[in-house]
Amino acid sequence: MDLGSLVFIQKKIAERVKIKRLIRKNINNIGFCDVSYPKNQKKLNAVIAIYNRYTWKIVEKIAVKEKISFPYISGFLSFREAPAIVKAFKRLKIKPDLLVLDGQGLAHPRGCGIATHIGVMLNIPTIGIAKSHLAGSIVPAPLSITKKQRVQRTEIYGLKIRNKQVGWVIYTPSSKHPVYLSIGYLISLFDLLWLWEMMPRKYRLPEPVRETHIYSKAEDRR
Repeated sequence: MDLGSLVFIQKKIAERVKIKRLIRKNINNIGFCDVSYPKNQKKLNAVIAIYNRYTWKIVEKIAVKEKISFPYISGFLSFREAPAIVKAFKRLKIKPDLLVLDGQGLAHPRGCGIATHIGVMLNIPTIGIAKSHLAGSIVPAPLSITKKQRVQRTEIYGLKIRNKQVGWVIYTPSSKHPVYLSIGYLISLFDLLWLWEMMPRKYRLPEPVRETHIYSKAEDRR
């Protein structure tokens, strides 16, 4: 395994990233992806659940179990998980208009987290939703954003890498720990907030993210 070659691939993928505003009226079905690792098994589960944007009901879900063929190395997670995610995506009958992945997008040392990697591979709008900070500086958000969010007791900060904003850091009333949203591919910063506001939430993470993770863990026991 040559990490230098993998770094080269990540940089090439990052060079292909396109950031653009969504045509929101065309976003009807949103996919949520989660990867889990069954205990004492050398396999991983990649799950994609498709939710209707208007009802937030699942219209399709699929799980793929694959043998782990790449070790865990921080910053190179996509090489471990992408093959199974792509296989699951190809088996879907209802293709999502937008895909949400558990991990980073551009908020990555080389601008190529799992959301960016998958977005470029599949040519689909993607965002990353992560529970931990991998890269970038947390900065004050634009005043117009913070004023809007204070009503809901939510604090929002920007996330920058090399002086370029790539995402948002969101503190909700339900947790002292933030959520990290970052651009994956074919989406804008303000589309990230639009989706965040639209998703149903009871706790720190949006319900579709939590439900997909629960479904993924259930697959571990099969």
